[in-house]
Amino acid sequence: MAAGTFAAAIVGCVSAPYPQLDVSWEQVGPLVAPFTYRMLIVAQCDPMSGVPKPFDAVLAEAGAPADVVAKVAAEVSRIREENSDNPDEYVCTPEMFEMSEAASAEAQAAWDELKG
Repeated sequence: MAAGTFAAAIVGCVSAPYPQLDVSWEQVGPLVAPFTYRMLIVAQCDPMSGVPKPFDAVLAEAGAPADVVAKVAAEVSRIREENSDNPDEYVCTPEMFEMSEAASAEAQAAWDELKG
């Protein structure tokens, strides 16, 4: 690759705008628990199926405001800590899978609507 072409490619990448998503805690707060519980259940009971990303990481990638991402990250951490000692026989049940799947599907629909 010629030096000029390489420099133009780099400049094009650097000047590309970051995605911005104008959301508030009030909008995304209700989505944190359903997404986090689903992530925790999958991580504990069926990690080979692909553990969903933490919602704060999803928000950060979407360009959400840093203060919203930080508040979501704190809530994700709180939920993780509260549920870190739950035994498999309580968590890894068909009922828990179904409930978490239904709640996260509702949260996903709301998230899709927020993203536009």
